[in-house]
Amino acid sequence: MSLLRPRPTERLNQLLLRRVLVLTSLQLLLGLLAVWLLLAPELERQAGVAMQTAAESIAKRLIAQVAQADSSVQSAAQLLASGRSGDAQLEQAVLNMVSAQSPAIVSSYLLNSDGIVRAMSSKEAAEAQRQQQIGMDLSRSPVFAMRSRAGGGFSEPYLSTVGERLTVAAVHDAGTSGLMIGELSLAVLSRELGQAAGESGFSAMIIDAQGRVIAHRDALAAQRSVQLSVQQLQELEQETGLKPLRMDERDWLAVSSSVLQARGLGWRLLILQPREALLRPVRQVVIGAIVIGLLMVSVLMAVALGFGRRLAAIASRLADHADELAAGRVLPPKVQGIEEFDRLIEHLDAMAKAVKERELALQQLNAGLEEKVSLRTQSLEQTLAQLKETQDELIHSGKLAALGSLVANVAHELNTPIGNALMAATTVKEGAAQFSENLQAGKLTRSQASSALEHLSEGANIVERNLYRAATLVRSFKQVAVDQTSEQHRPFELATVLKEIATLVSPTLNKTRAELRCSAADEIEMEGYPGPLGQVLTNLVENAALHGLEAGAGVIEVEGRLLDADTVELRVRDHGKGMDEATLQRIFDPFFTTRRQHGGTGLGMTIVHNLVSGILRGQISVQSQPGEGTEFSVRLPRVIAAPEH
Repeated sequence: MSLLRPRPTERLNQLLLRRVLVLTSLQLLLGLLAVWLLLAPELERQAGVAMQTAAESIAKRLIAQVAQADSSVQSAAQLLASGRSGDAQLEQAVLNMVSAQSPAIVSSYLLNSDGIVRAMSSKEAAEAQRQQQIGMDLSRSPVFAMRSRAGGGFSEPYLSTVGERLTVAAVHDAGTSGLMIGELSLAVLSRELGQAAGESGFSAMIIDAQGRVIAHRDALAAQRSVQLSVQQLQELEQETGLKPLRMDERDWLAVSSSVLQARGLGWRLLILQPREALLRPVRQVVIGAIVIGLLMVSVLMAVALGFGRRLAAIASRLADHADELAAGRVLPPKVQGIEEFDRLIEHLDAMAKAVKERELALQQLNAGLEEKVSLRTQSLEQTLAQLKETQDELIHSGKLAALGSLVANVAHELNTPIGNALMAATTVKEGAAQFSENLQAGKLTRSQASSALEHLSEGANIVERNLYRAATLVRSFKQVAVDQTSEQHRPFELATVLKEIATLVSPTLNKTRAELRCSAADEIEMEGYPGPLGQVLTNLVENAALHGLEAGAGVIEVEGRLLDADTVELRVRDHGKGMDEATLQRIFDPFFTTRRQHGGTGLGMTIVHNLVSGILRGQISVQSQPGEGTEFSVRLPRVIAAPEH
């Protein structure tokens, strides 16, 4: 049975086909990218040169026509100004001459000083229509408003009331004869522009200084009064060469001629070409390259398919040979006709021999290794038991050390009330002896008896108060000592435990001038092990006083609260020097301490961690920053089930 299943014949073919397809596709894409990067800028450059040349040529042609029209109107105005005013035949002859000399002027007329049409000549209006327009009031026409302009000039585009078309007018003062006006039809300008641009194959239009389309190769486009935006005008003025332009919902490439200067005309000629027309040759080249690339891919895939089948057959024979070697049958090498595969067969045979030799060596090694592992396992188990015993002894020693410190603190605390009681008892004894002596001698007066009784009562009160305080300390110490040594399971109130701990650690805190503030709700009732809990709190408070506050004045806060019905949280925080990250990471490690030179053993926090995570079945965490103090958070179950006996 073959050990190499499934055979890789089809997978090898697919792999070769995918590699060939990926490589040829990548080459095709790189080739297309190169064509695009090299050909597109060159086409854009050539188009820009051709369009700029066409723009200057057409601009010269148009400015010649516009200048001729302006010159004809100006000459006519000068002729009328020098002639006799009121000669109707002369005026009509001059107007007819203006229309005849300039192809761009479709209507010319003369206005008197009140804006009334005195005479008129039109290439498009019939004689009857022309006669009707003589006498028309054009005092509100924009051309009449130009009568005060010195030297005359061209008007803004307006709708002519004479010809009822969109026009611009050349206006010149004719002296006493009035105001000479020659109207240039924008439709005629568009037609002239179309003829001039048609020779170059580009689209063209004329815009004024406000971006309005004065004339367009398409006369209908000029009539729609298209206007370019301020941003488009600024780009046309600032940029040189081809400029992108969005107009009529199409993308164009445009070049701009210089400003057509003719008496303040301020027009500019734009030569445009659709962006898709510029890229059409590139697309044709790309399509041709794609077709050629697809043919190449097809040929290469056919070659790869044939070569892959041959390689798959050889790989199958190699797999069969490997199966025979794996089964322990040594066969003569089979020549495949390809040097690399023949060498692979030789190496497979050599590897099979080496594997057999190593199997024998491993069998011999395993025979002795099992015995060594058994011996070392026994040794490790003994070492682990010793380490566990040592750890328990260290923890027990830590507990006893804590209890010894507690005894010393309680003894110190008992010294004051017992001493006060002894002193008061001595005073009472002396007062009683004096009272007895006076009574026997018959010298006792009422005032002396009253004073003696008052002192005896006061002394008895002092003795009672101090002995009561001592008894309270003894009871607290007895309960804590029993709890910490016996690990007794019982119900208790958290507030009571906190008060007992505060009483017992007060001597230590008095030495360090630290203040302990405990707070817990009276209704938090727990069931578990108050002794280990008290030892945890004692160690945390003393650790805060000695390490956090460094034996200096400060406040240590212990807060107990219910997180939920089943969980109690205790927080012990100080506002001392805090810890850095390295100390924070090792705070619960055994024998780690920052005050070894002051007698620290490094077991306090280890005992705390073991008690919390062990018998108290809780979790402890710590947060600290250098200079911001330290906060321990202990989360415990409110009720710990009693152990089964």
